[in-house]
Amino acid sequence: MVKSVAWSVFLLLTGFITVLSHPQAQAQAQTQTQAGAQDRVETPGLAQNLSEEARIERGRALAYDPDRGDCTICHQLDQQNASNQGTIGPPLTGVGQRYDRQTLISMLTDMRAFNPATLMPPFGSTQGLQNVAEHLQGQTRLRADEIAAIADFLLAGDRP
Repeated sequence: MVKSVAWSVFLLLTGFITVLSHPQAQAQAQTQTQAGAQDRVETPGLAQNLSEEARIERGRALAYDPDRGDCTICHQLDQQNASNQGTIGPPLTGVGQRYDRQTLISMLTDMRAFNPATLMPPFGSTQGLQNVAEHLQGQTRLRADEIAAIADFLLAGDRP
């Protein structure tokens, strides 16, 4: 509970909610994604060898994993166990109707490209991070193929 409240306060102060819920910010996110093609995350490694269903399931596992993606610390991903999911970030159900795969990958990689004031962790970037434990320096929170798997899960919608 303390972890959830702390993250909620943390993200409330960031403006992350504005980016995902404000139509003008959504349009800006699309433009920045299209303009930043050179920064696109490739999906090497394990993701290339997985079926679509396996990638979606892998993304689901990562999104719910409190030691990896931990999306539910800030967002609601489904209606089941909603009381154990975050409410500070916008619900992620239906996010695939608002964004394409590359935009989701870019947002997960580094939301600061869309909202410099966000406190959403940059899952695929280490640039500008401070006070990182020595053994974690230079490491991203997630690999590119893991980020892509989460995007695939979000795009899949509310599959049971």
